[in-house]
Amino acid sequence: MRTRRRKVLLRAGLGLFAVAVLLQLVPYGRDHTNPPVTQDAPWPDGRARELATAAYAAYYETRLPLPRHSWR
Repeated sequence: MRTRRRKVLLRAGLGLFAVAVLLQLVPYGRDHTNPPVTQDAPWPDGRARELATAAYAAYYETRLPLPRHSWR
């Protein structure tokens, strides 16, 4: 009696697992592309824009290789 119950539960569990894996293969939603850029971001003032642009440029110009333990 116990072995039959265990078999049924095992098959049900494997069946649910198989359904969950198959659901991951089904494409869902629509085409999620970014909209085109039509204007600049709303900056509070010109100085904020300058700071952000300088920081962005400084980061990407002086970028060092990341260590192996980093998340990237």
